Amino acid sequence: MTASGEVAAVLTSIAAEAIDNPSSAGARLADWIGREPSPAGEARMQQIAHLAPRLVADALLRDGWAQPDVYGPARTDVPAAQLAAVRAVARHLSGEADTADAVVDAYITAHGLQGLWDFGVAALRLLSDELRDQQRDNQR
Repeated sequence: MTASGEVAAVLTSIAAEAIDNPSSAGARLADWIGREPSPAGEARMQQIAHLAPRLVADALLRDGWAQPDVYGPARTDVPAAQLAAVRAVARHLSGEADTADAVVDAYITAHGLQGLWDFGVAALRLLSDELRDQQRDNQR
């Protein structure tokens, strides 16, 4: 398994755990990133920010719900990080991975380290929501 494949597996596992046990998933995420600021932790946050939107898009494609125009909300009450994450997912759904990465980078550049955290968490929440929906669909 490649390094990004291993990271994808960890993130998907954490997002799936968040469905039933958000506290435990949050603790696992903090342990994986590191509880003290460090260059390695920042690198992992970068991995989350860039990889999680693709994982959401992949989950949507697997489930047959991929409609990019549905994932471009015009609402103004959506937190900025969540809106940026949704836009990155939409770019992945459109097959525009480079544009998705540009969305991530632009958000992080504008909002700094806190923006990196906010974006990564928003993208992981989107992944957890999609995995929860798929789990419910499979139970029917």
